[in-house]
Amino acid sequence: MPIYLNLMKNKSRLLLFYLMIVFYAIAGINHFVNSEFYEKMMPSYIPFHSFCIYFSGICEVVFALLLLVNKTRKIGAWLIIVMLMLFFIIHIQMLIDSLDNYDFLFWISIIRIPIQFVLIWWAWLYTKNPQPKSWGFLILIYYSLCSLIDYARSGKSILLSQIQHFAVFW
Repeated sequence: MPIYLNLMKNKSRLLLFYLMIVFYAIAGINHFVNSEFYEKMMPSYIPFHSFCIYFSGICEVVFALLLLVNKTRKIGAWLIIVMLMLFFIIHIQMLIDSLDNYDFLFWISIIRIPIQFVLIWWAWLYTKNPQPKSWGFLILIYYSLCSLIDYARSGKSILLSQIQHFAVFW
């Protein structure tokens, strides 16, 4: 069955679908073409900057390709959402690091953080029938990632806070 028959009922949603595929494929390729730009964004506490940049570029291209096939579309969309939530870590840290300067990275992060929510919603459109608990699971992942950042910085235990977050969202 052709993608467009199973995917969408209207042309604008189909157009958004293909734009998303192109967007993530180009963004992923840009991680290889312009890796120095991404290097500036990487928080110091994340190890192996070059590997992370190239790996995230590969992920963006692969996740975009997963969207093309009906059988892998849902997982591709969910992987994009998880990836975008991971990118929050970088964008928030980039904003914190550039608060004193008001330089180019500061303005990119100011604009990028709200856009991140739009990108998550955009990918969520293609997860078929998202359940309310799915959002709770994603929020749990996000809080877990934030707690891991706190742990990486301070070395304090995060187990109790994760149990509390888990109880709240489930």
